[in-house]
Amino acid sequence: MVRKHQIWTRVRQTFGLVAVMLYSGYLLVDTLSGDSSIRQLKALKEREASLLAVAATVHAERAALEESVNAMRTDALDADRLEEEVRKMLGYAHQDEVILILE
Repeated sequence: MVRKHQIWTRVRQTFGLVAVMLYSGYLLVDTLSGDSSIRQLKALKEREASLLAVAATVHAERAALEESVNAMRTDALDADRLEEEVRKMLGYAHQDEVILILE
């Protein structure tokens, strides 16, 4: 009877150890390749960096456009700038100017 009790104790201990090892293995695999894995974290950080670069570019473009719009307001209107914009948009030129069309 004592021998049978020792065997069952050993089986329970072994089963417990195997269960803990399997669960640890599952956690390791999930950490490396699951939805919240290290790979996913790295990919998200790379995406964040690229989106921050795009945001910086858009911010710079917006600042340039705001500066251009502010320069065209009537209270700060520059005659040379106005003439330059009109000539560019309408294709006007003076008689003594030479126009080079580069395509």
